[in-house]
Amino acid sequence: MFGELCELSKKDTHGPLVEQFLNIHESMKKASADINTLIHSKKSDAKDSKRDASLWVQAAVETNLSKFSLYTHEEEKDEKGIKKGENFHYLVIENPPQKIETEHYSTKKVTAPKAKSSRSRQLLSTTKPKSGLRDADNLLEKLISFSRAWFLDYLEDSLNNGFGFGLRSDESSQIAVLLGQLKRVNQWMEDAFRGDCVDDKIEKLRKKLYRFLLDHVDSAVSHR
Repeated sequence: MFGELCELSKKDTHGPLVEQFLNIHESMKKASADINTLIHSKKSDAKDSKRDASLWVQAAVETNLSKFSLYTHEEEKDEKGIKKGENFHYLVIENPPQKIETEHYSTKKVTAPKAKSSRSRQLLSTTKPKSGLRDADNLLEKLISFSRAWFLDYLEDSLNNGFGFGLRSDESSQIAVLLGQLKRVNQWMEDAFRGDCVDDKIEKLRKKLYRFLLDHVDSAVSHR
C-alpha cells in the first residue's frame, strides 16, 4: 500500500493521495496499538502463571494436603498431523480429604487409586508464548516514522508549488476537495507531533498550510 502511495505521488492526484496517506497512517497506528496490547497481555500471562502455582498450593491445603497430580493434555492434531489449539494443564486430586489420616498412619504400602469419573478436577489453561511481537512492533514503528518523514517532504514540496494549481476557474472543485483533506492534515500534524516531536520544520509547514488554506478558501466557498 505504501509503495503504491509513493507511485501515486508522481501523478497530479493530490487530493486522493493525501486521503490515502492519512487512512494508511491511521491503520498502521491501530495495528501498533493492537500489537502493544498483545505484548502487555503476554506479560500478564506470566504473572498469571505464578498466581496459578499459588492457587495449586492453596487448593492442596484446603483439601488437607490430599495427593494431587498435574497432567498435560496434548494438543489435538488435524488430518495432516499439525497441532492445533492450546495446551491445557489438569490438576487432579487423588484422594478425598476423609481418607488422608488412614494413609498417613498406615504401615502398609498404599497404592494410589486410578482415576475415577467422580474425581474433582480443576482445569487450568496457559497461553502459548507469542513470538515475534516485539520485532513486528519495532518494524511497524520504523515504517510509521519513515512514512511520516516521506509525507512531510511531499507536503513541503506541494505547498511550495501551490499543489500545482493555477488560477483557472475549472480548478475550483479540485481545490475544494483538497482543502477538505488539508484540514485533516492539520489535525494529523497536531496529533502526530506534540511536545518534543515539534521542531522548526513542523512549525514552518503549519504556517505554509494555514497560508494555503487562507489563500484558497474563497475559491472553495465560491464553488459551493
